[in-house]
Amino acid sequence: MTKQEEYVENAVESLELAERLASSSDRRRMLKLAEAWVELANGTHDHRPPHMHDHALGESRAGGYHLGR
Repeated sequence: MTKQEEYVENAVESLELAERLASSSDRRRMLKLAEAWVELANGTHDHRPPHMHDHALGESRAGGYHLGR
């Protein structure tokens, strides 16, 4: 398994866990973690605040991954 595949798997696991959390603040933290894994998978990780639009993880046409609608 490549590092990118590992990061994507971690993002998916973070999203699945977020869906099961009762606390909205815990869900937000888990979604931010998922976003960070996606950024790492794409090689674009930086220290900007993450932005969340939806909870779906998808592969973009350009070959990277994203959390989006």
